[in-house]
Amino acid sequence: MPKIYLSPSMRRQNKCVCGDNELLHSREYVGYMARFLEESGADVRINSGSSCFGVRESNIWKADIYYSVRTSASGAKSGSVLYIGKNKNLSEAYRCAALIKKRRKDIYNGYVGINVVKRFYETVEANSLCICDEIINHNNMKDATFFHKNIKEMAQHTAHGLLDYFDYIESHIKNDDHEKPVYKPLESSEESFKTCLNICRNCKQYYK
Repeated sequence: MPKIYLSPSMRRQNKCVCGDNELLHSREYVGYMARFLEESGADVRINSGSSCFGVRESNIWKADIYYSVRTSASGAKSGSVLYIGKNKNLSEAYRCAALIKKRRKDIYNGYVGINVVKRFYETVEANSLCICDEIINHNNMKDATFFHKNIKEMAQHTAHGLLDYFDYIESHIKNDDHEKPVYKPLESSEESFKTCLNICRNCKQYYK
């Protein structure tokens, strides 16, 4: 049973042109995702705190995937971007992101990109494969309207993309010792907590 940790944005200060905010629609989106994933047999947890708290909880739980979701506030530019980290198994992260992208293109006809980043907190500190998903731009009226009208369907397509990745792993990886994606070793709870505290003192460095 795959273990998927979902982390919605906590940025309530980012207002959406449709009237809510990034926190509210990210949580609604993740709620639908969790339902679809659980119905398909995945074990799911949802972050109820900060990114720092979520990464620590995910690491202790030993999640297979850490998936964080947010919406972009970059002007009025439309589009969707999946961010993956450089410091993990890049080929596996890209494969997972590509499968999500493929599913998203079935419902969303805007731009969907995959970007490699160095400094996102989650991609640096999560022990598991990590996907940071900017699903739409909440300052773009067309994007935001589409998202709010189709939030359930978009969540379902993203969930299917994650499950497609696990289907691939199950069908293609035969030798667990030599071919299974390797992630950095899990820290002890005490070490993870100390890391969390140290980084939280200056978390903004990851979002420059």
